[in-house]
Amino acid sequence: IMSYSAYVPIYRLPRDEIAKAWAKPSPGGEKAIANFDEDAITMAVATALDCISNFDRKQIDGLFLASTSLPYKEKQSAATVAAAIDLKREIIVADFTHSLRGGTIALITAINMVKAGVMKNVLVVASDCRLGAPQSDFELLFGDGAAALLIGNSDVIANINGNYTITDEFLDIWRTNEDVFVRSWEDRFIVSEGYVRNLQKAVSELFRQHNLTPREITKAIFYAPDPRSHATMARALGFESKAKVQDPLFANMGNTGTAFALMMLTAAFEEAKPGDYVLLANYGDGSDAFILQMTEH
Repeated sequence: IMSYSAYVPIYRLPRDEIAKAWAKPSPGGEKAIANFDEDAITMAVATALDCISNFDRKQIDGLFLASTSLPYKEKQSAATVAAAIDLKREIIVADFTHSLRGGTIALITAINMVKAGVMKNVLVVASDCRLGAPQSDFELLFGDGAAALLIGNSDVIANINGNYTITDEFLDIWRTNEDVFVRSWEDRFIVSEGYVRNLQKAVSELFRQHNLTPREITKAIFYAPDPRSHATMARALGFESKAKVQDPLFANMGNTGTAFALMMLTAAFEEAKPGDYVLLANYGDGSDAFILQMTEH
């Protein structure tokens, strides 16, 4: 990883206001809300511009855009982002859609492209504006935002020492072509049988392959659908110290879907020091887990 950035819309909606409208308990805090003229593409452009502000655009060979809420059902949104940030036309662009794991799947693809020598520098962008149905928990939890990572092999700020992936066909959260709002099965079932089982398996296997324990990890970053699940997962992974776990930003941003794990990663980078080991884990139809080590840059 050579560069990183995140974009959070300036507007906030206090959850107390949502709860008051439906006469239900409030979890407190607030969520980030995209403006009327913002969507997954415009937020992707904003964070991408920031990520490459100190780089020559002509040296970027590809752009991968991850989202579950792109405005087009048939049209390549990554091409729109590439044009908006003035990248050259002789690049490979791709949309990674339909899964909350899209951001880390795009990251793995970019890493493999660079390692294989097919590309030198690849921009990975994740952006989401998901809608929760009125009166649902999703209405309280979902926030809007985007993150970008520039992947290359020179002057890197973080090396990706290894990764582990599992894929699981599990219907927990979904949206069909006709659905405006995200739908899901019963909370306890999808958390225990989907989220906990998959993410814990990916992290434990990654640790086993690299002979690591939670003790060696400086900061643990992992996706969670809600604050309670995040706390449960921290204990399940063996991170008893809150100092080792990245704040999931539920209180002041919300769950930003495909962008969530990468946005937490950018927050962790703000405080990271050379030599720090960072765990990144994401969930959605399986799980991706990464071990990163910060460099002198």
